[in-house]
Amino acid sequence: MTDYGLLTLVPTGVVLILALWTHRTIESLIAGTIAGLFILEPTAPLQLLAEKSLAVMMNETVAWIVLVCGFMGSLIALFIRTGAIGAFTQAVIHRISSKKQALFTAWVLGLFLFVDDYLNSLAVGAAMRRVTDTYKTSREMLAYVVDSTAAPVSVIVPISTWAVFFGALLVDNGVAAEGQGVRVYISAIPYMFYAWVAFLMVPLVISGKIPLIGPMRKAEQRAADGEPVPPDALHIEEANQSILVKPGVEGHSWQFVIPIVFLAGSTWYFDLDFLKGIYLTLFLYVLMIVLRRTLSMAEAFDTILDGFKTMISPLAVLAAAYLLKEINDGLNLAFYVIDLLTPHLTA
Repeated sequence: MTDYGLLTLVPTGVVLILALWTHRTIESLIAGTIAGLFILEPTAPLQLLAEKSLAVMMNETVAWIVLVCGFMGSLIALFIRTGAIGAFTQAVIHRISSKKQALFTAWVLGLFLFVDDYLNSLAVGAAMRRVTDTYKTSREMLAYVVDSTAAPVSVIVPISTWAVFFGALLVDNGVAAEGQGVRVYISAIPYMFYAWVAFLMVPLVISGKIPLIGPMRKAEQRAADGEPVPPDALHIEEANQSILVKPGVEGHSWQFVIPIVFLAGSTWYFDLDFLKGIYLTLFLYVLMIVLRRTLSMAEAFDTILDGFKTMISPLAVLAAAYLLKEINDGLNLAFYVIDLLTPHLTA
């Protein structure tokens, strides 16, 4: 393997510095990737970019995430178009009376959707953002509550897509015997400190036991002044707002709750394959709304495409992140860091 020395750290360093300076993700990732391209192939960076970008787009994990997030966006768009999310939001608003209750509701919803962190984040975020907006809560705070519940609870509960994924990694890397991956994973759950701390911190932050500091405090002040959406995320909000309830349609909260429960159940039924679960849920939901004449077939498919489009921004960040990973793999970043730190660490 070629030893690039300290140059190995340059792409990641560029990303971190630019991300903290500009608060922009995709541009920082691309800048780090470009820096890495010139380190790896200073005479043919464009050729290497073409090769690596194709490798990213043919990556099975990337393809899975694109399909899962894209079609989850489609399902959420159908919930909006049929009035289901609006009805669910109104039902929730009638049962809560404060900002803390709204955030605790988001946290509790996240506990029940433990089967997959993507399902958790996207469903809870879509369902609760209008509720928390009503109580002048910043989207940053809602994102914190959702994100620090979604992955941690999926990590801690062993009947989730995380357990299957990591169980397979343990087997592939020789840590667990064939067929024992999930069992070994379960034995490690008590030691997954980040997941436990992140999960247990959420109610402490919501209740005010842990005070807000820095950017989160500023975001909450901005929301208290009537701006829950951060200025640099208005383009995302505009994409969300572009899908509206069909005029004349009366939504019902069960049209949101039942499909989400079915999605979680079908994911579990298909051996925790979220992609199969979302395909089946999307098919049955479209069938239901077409048969009930809530939407026509053409309107349903137009909404599916519109919903997929709302996920373009996060999926672009995903693609850029995986492209940076390809560059860092070429620079042997992981081995370099391990070799650099091993002499200074104990078990």
